[in-house]
Amino acid sequence: FMEQNIEQPVLTGYRFHPLDALLVFVPVSIIFHFAGLNPVITFIITGAAVVGISHIIVEATGIIAQRVSTTVSALINATFGNAIEFFIGLCLYL
Repeated sequence: FMEQNIEQPVLTGYRFHPLDALLVFVPVSIIFHFAGLNPVITFIITGAAVVGISHIIVEATGIIAQRVSTTVSALINATFGNAIEFFIGLCLYL
């Protein structure tokens, strides 16, 4: 009887970071916008939400980059590195 050595995949999962707490401001900023509340407060809340979203994007691209080649990793980082600027520009246009 031979023992099989089966390697378990290493799961590099996502761990909570203090910037993740800023994600609570995403729905709050949407509510503030459609409720027509003070634009300055809405802007500040939305800025906090953008910081939270950008942290998630950075973490996700980092996890993906560990599993793909260097070329694909660079392409992903270049693409998603500008995602927040794209969304801000899109929202300003609308």
